[in-house]
Amino acid sequence: MCAARRTPEDIRAAIVLAAIQVVGEQGIAALTHRAVAERAGVSLSSTTYHYASKAAIVEAALRFLAEAEQQVAADAVAAMRAAAEGGSPPTPAALVEHLSRATTDHGPVIMRAGYELQLQATVDDRLRPIVRDWLDVVAGHVAEALELLGSPDPRRDAHLLAVATDGLRLYALTTPGTAGRMQRETLEHLVGRIFAGTASGTEARG
Repeated sequence: MCAARRTPEDIRAAIVLAAIQVVGEQGIAALTHRAVAERAGVSLSSTTYHYASKAAIVEAALRFLAEAEQQVAADAVAAMRAAAEGGSPPTPAALVEHLSRATTDHGPVIMRAGYELQLQATVDDRLRPIVRDWLDVVAGHVAEALELLGSPDPRRDAHLLAVATDGLRLYALTTPGTAGRMQRETLEHLVGRIFAGTASGTEARG
């Protein structure tokens, strides 16, 4: 019995995922059509047919990671909003859960690939809109979560949390073996400080 033939969509998806793995394991310099074809289990000609240049593969991989993280953030906010509408007010712990997962769940290969691909935007103007949209959309979702929690300045607080999350990801990448507990405790502390300030401001106004 013959195996099912792969569709063009399946092939493109395999190429993009293979590119992310190659970049995450070996860096952007190792990304070639041949390396991606071998990792994806497709022919070299198939890889060049779907993505004529290395730049096209980079763009597709960057877009894939951006959309994946945007969806994760959107799902987290949707869950918080649903809880609120169901009579269970969201708590800072729900936001900390999402942020701490963002620093640990993807694994070092995916995280490194994300940074390597974003850094390509410093030398390729065509990638910059993708990176800006990635960061803006995720920040918007985090700001929405903070607004649900009562932050008086959700956009600014979202920026602080984005910086902290990025820093923790880099720390995890450059310090192998670090526990997720440290990352979670740091985020809990920062979120706690944000809402401690909110409570103090409310008391002062009262």
